[in-house]
Amino acid sequence: LGLAGAGLGAAAAAAPVFHDLDEAVSSPTGSWKRPWYVKEVDKPTLEVDWNTMPYFDNRELMFDSGAFMREVGMDEAMRLFQLSGENKPKWIKENKPGFTLRDYALGDNVGFGFAWGMKGHFASQDADRPAPTPDEADLTRWSATPEENLRMIRSAMRFFGARDVAVYELDSNTRKTVYGIESDGKDYVYEDVDEGYETETKRVIPNKTKYVVMFTVLESQEMLKRGATNFAIATTAMGYNEGALVCSRIQQFIRQIGYDCVSERTSNAMVQCGGGGALSGLTENCRMSLTSMSPEHGPQMRIYKVITSLPLAPTKPIDFGVFKFCSTCKLCADACPAGSIKDDTEPSWVIQGPWNKPGIKGYYYNGATCFSYWLESIMGCGLCRSACPFSVKNFASIHDWVIKPVVSYTSVFNGLFVSMDKLFGYDKFSEREADHSWWDIENAPVYCQDTTRGTLKLQ
Repeated sequence: LGLAGAGLGAAAAAAPVFHDLDEAVSSPTGSWKRPWYVKEVDKPTLEVDWNTMPYFDNRELMFDSGAFMREVGMDEAMRLFQLSGENKPKWIKENKPGFTLRDYALGDNVGFGFAWGMKGHFASQDADRPAPTPDEADLTRWSATPEENLRMIRSAMRFFGARDVAVYELDSNTRKTVYGIESDGKDYVYEDVDEGYETETKRVIPNKTKYVVMFTVLESQEMLKRGATNFAIATTAMGYNEGALVCSRIQQFIRQIGYDCVSERTSNAMVQCGGGGALSGLTENCRMSLTSMSPEHGPQMRIYKVITSLPLAPTKPIDFGVFKFCSTCKLCADACPAGSIKDDTEPSWVIQGPWNKPGIKGYYYNGATCFSYWLESIMGCGLCRSACPFSVKNFASIHDWVIKPVVSYTSVFNGLFVSMDKLFGYDKFSEREADHSWWDIENAPVYCQDTTRGTLKLQ
């Protein structure tokens, strides 16, 4: 106890105290310290063929009802939509665990409470109360090095609610990570203008607005492992909503210091999460295809993004061994009730349908069967993510000090680690936990996010 107390006292004494943003920007703690076993690399760990990669039409994703109807047929789509509508009142009346009235109320209402300006992608055109620019206030705009700007943006975004922040730069190849067409049918185009704008047919990104800021918002491991139920839906929806709020805040912050910023306003919009995450080093690609993974939190997060003209130092792609680990693991594929995740050992260039984007050698998922299961069960499953060995609470010595470092440097023990995950049942509940509902957690933290094992108490 004496050693622990001394350690806590020393940590408190050493903790930095910032009096203003200038101090935060100049502090080394404004930079990003990844775990020691995470390697920076020159390109993502999966192969990319930019020559064959097209600009992707967001409307091809199965979450678009039109694309889904084309794939499964009108009759089957209407049957599933009707079934989805009938299941909710039926399961509430049956008091089905995870689908009770209070469970639905939790999942249905996390979208309320948006702040000012949550309308569209552009700071001045879509905000009810846009921040004043330096020109409007007769001031000189902010000026600093790209490295200083990155530290500043990290400090601001973490205060606004982001977890991890990374950056890559748009060029003739990486622009292909921006959707060619958005889900509402508007084209993304690039023009020599000072500020982005939107018309009835297009969204314009200025050519100088080329720094893509990728960031994460965490979800609750306790709730994700309760998928596919309203608890998993609730934490996912909360992540999306918190991400949108961070986008709005950082967009207006950047506008007020004198730069343009195009912001994501709806989920899965503007920039593709997997590609942007991999290029920036925010995450590494994985078997689950639609998502990617961070070394700190696995797939337990939502990814959001903004694009800005503020000069920022790009961050490099990372390799913490997870893409190689996925070739052995396959637990997400085993957990998928729809069989939508491929269990092939080796990645492939071959897509499974128009919802997949060609040009990468990866693990392509079946969007049609995935979304069909969503309609049969609940809108948003999450079983693949809760089954992932990297979804465990990471602040436990065996994970951070042994397993993750070994996975990062060699694949020899991957099979053993998968077997250990199954043996210890990390994706499931203990016998005692299984007898309690989520509502029985006595000391739930904010947003029910706790990455330390064994800290939650049950009533």
